Amino acid sequence: ALRGFQTDHGLVDDGAFGAQTRAALNTTAESRLRQVVVNLERMRWMNRDLGARHIAVNIPDYTVEMVHDGAVVWQSRAVVGEENKTRTPEFSDSMTYFVVNPTWHIPDSIATRVYLPKLRNDPSVLDRSNMSLFTRSGVEINPRLVNFTQYSAENFPFRIKQNPSSANALGRVKFMFPNQFAIYLHDTPSRDLFAKDRRAFSNGCIRLERPIELSHTLLGGQIDDPAGAMERWLAGGKETYVNLDQPVPVHILYRTVVIDAAGVPRYRADIYGRDRKVFEALSEQGLELAALQG
Repeated sequence: ALRGFQTDHGLVDDGAFGAQTRAALNTTAESRLRQVVVNLERMRWMNRDLGARHIAVNIPDYTVEMVHDGAVVWQSRAVVGEENKTRTPEFSDSMTYFVVNPTWHIPDSIATRVYLPKLRNDPSVLDRSNMSLFTRSGVEINPRLVNFTQYSAENFPFRIKQNPSSANALGRVKFMFPNQFAIYLHDTPSRDLFAKDRRAFSNGCIRLERPIELSHTLLGGQIDDPAGAMERWLAGGKETYVNLDQPVPVHILYRTVVIDAAGVPRYRADIYGRDRKVFEALSEQGLELAALQG
């Protein structure tokens, strides 16, 4: 019974009475009703055509799925942005291409927050991570010749890139839908995270457990042998851009209540605290929970 409850609530069904399971069991019926109201409001915001073929990311459910003509044709567990630092935003855009064996162009925010402190202590840290240092104009320089103690997040004049490899933070493939948030879907070498209940560990982008299968699905109907083509591109080891003949809408959503295939509501934890803000806004507009219960 406990494992069944865990499955219903998107938890690892290990039958252990851990903190996440206890929190879900202790949630009151009134709290669940608030969740339903909030998520109905979110559905109202998205009351439009999502696309006959589209990708939907559900942040609190830690899942990504591709839908074609109403049927889910691919699904994967996901890792999303950290709860207190790099929360994944909600928005919609269109996927136009993906990159096999990608180079990671490390954003300035990550370069200064994560790597600058390491470079101050040991400039050789980039070599061990298959990374290179460049000037803003694109000239590669030796990090051992730089005094990093003179730089901060405000005046850091360099760019850092991680070359394609099995240890690349983006894994073997990234899926691009260019947007103002610099968010995308990608593979990851950190496979152990997909076994956890709460999978909010990324810098904002969405890591996929089954990215290669997504590339096959995207290329279906575009080329004759998607799996064979991906094998060749991956084996080549070179960064390869693959354009999609038809752009695919991508919707990054925040749904703490989902309806499963049997029509049963399933509840998820409000990992970013966004439900509370929506409910407060609805209450300010006159929503009364008691009226709904009556």
